[in-house]
Amino acid sequence: MKPPSVTDANGALASAALLLRTAACRPRSRARLACPPALAGGLSLATTVVSHPPSTSWGSVWRLAEMAVLLMLLAVVARWAPLRQAVIAGVVAGAAVTTWTLPLIPSPSLLSLAGAAAFWTLPVLGAAVVGGYPRLVESRRYRLVVAKKSLRTWLPLIAFSARATA
Repeated sequence: MKPPSVTDANGALASAALLLRTAACRPRSRARLACPPALAGGLSLATTVVSHPPSTSWGSVWRLAEMAVLLMLLAVVARWAPLRQAVIAGVVAGAAVTTWTLPLIPSPSLLSLAGAAAFWTLPVLGAAVVGGYPRLVESRRYRLVVAKKSLRTWLPLIAFSARATA
């Protein structure tokens, strides 16, 4: 077994660098938060399209590490990025995670390719839920607070009109 080489890890290292950049810049700007995961997903998708099966046994390990980083980026984007940008970045990163194993399948048939893609869709959905659920809860909480403030404004008027008619 050969030791891992840096050339096998280019995609994983690029994704890790983009994850660190996203984590460092998150509090300052949500508007640009979706760009690094979309870039990493596009780079990974392009690598998947043009790649051959890895020549060393560590090649697929680096790709798996890259997918783990992409899933973390996807969860961060689903939680914090603006909705339209989050959807675009989620589709690109999700497509990269879904298709990363396709070059690894020996003598692929359509059924085996579809099965591998369907299997790797599950972590994408999990990352979207992990990031999207707190976003949904925060949105519901905000709407509840607004409704309660609105009710507090109208409640004295309703009580006054009920006393006036009685």
